[in-house]
Amino acid sequence: REFGRMIELVINAVREALLVDDRTLTPTAFAQAFARATGAVDGVNPFLVAQFEQLDPKRFSALAAS
Repeated sequence: REFGRMIELVINAVREALLVDDRTLTPTAFAQAFARATGAVDGVNPFLVAQFEQLDPKRFSALAAS
């Protein structure tokens, strides 16, 4: 199940990059895809915060499942 979510995130990040005509997959594309999937704001988006390892991943699983 987690592997499928990661694949979905990669696909959505590629879409985000293509939407802005970017041929490079950047952390910004991942951050945008993650935000769309979970509703996470910038302060708790693991692709944007410096101390991402301190975030609780269970919070995001619950958001993505709803």
